[in-house]
Amino acid sequence: AGKQPDIPGEAGQCRFYCQDPTQPLSMLRRDPLAQVALAHHLWSAYPSAVPFEKQGHFLWIPAVVDGTRTVLPHRTQHLTRPLLEDLLTLFRRSESMLFFFNALHAGASVNHIHLQSVFYGERLAIETAQRSPSKVAAVGLLMGEGASGLVFDREVAAEILFAPVDRLQSNDIPFNLILVGDRIFLIPRSADHEVVPEFAGGVVASMELAGKIITNDRAVFESINRPSIAAVLGKVTLPVGEVLPEYA
Repeated sequence: AGKQPDIPGEAGQCRFYCQDPTQPLSMLRRDPLAQVALAHHLWSAYPSAVPFEKQGHFLWIPAVVDGTRTVLPHRTQHLTRPLLEDLLTLFRRSESMLFFFNALHAGASVNHIHLQSVFYGERLAIETAQRSPSKVAAVGLLMGEGASGLVFDREVAAEILFAPVDRLQSNDIPFNLILVGDRIFLIPRSADHEVVPEFAGGVVASMELAGKIITNDRAVFESINRPSIAAVLGKVTLPVGEVLPEYA
């Protein structure tokens, strides 16, 4: 439990093995299921090597096509404005996918820029959470049980969403960005509670915050209840008023 070790950012230590096709799990050995050219990048979609959604769990990685080869330039897991704009486009073109971005120390297990999406077939708990107005127009405050964060409408302008994302990244504060249904959620995270004993065996990341608790431990599964979930959410998230006071 607690903060996990830093994930190296060097290409030679990338867990996607983006420069080493000799590795069995190298992304260079996998055929993308789709490639989509958006405003800023060509995105390749790959099935996850460790899927948790049987109807579809995908990794989206910026790629470059060089002749007949797909090349994956190594970039660290840092969300830029162009990457965010492409993510919004992917989300808005989809009718059945939940998209999310896990920052380092907020659930990311690979330090190579990637987005994730899963098949979205039922309403999740975070979508029913209440929100209150913030100090900034077009931004709401998440009023969930235990969790703290910002809420945006599906069609929010990229510059409005990127402003708090950039603020968190500039201050080395982890976060989860969840795009689902008609809302987008930005949730600041406590790196000291990347893994919590209540959900031992895995990190608390975007899906857990959205309301889908993932565990391979039967004892953990059977012990989870609504009060314990609320307690965990309060532990792993940071109050907006502390880290983004201009909104709260």
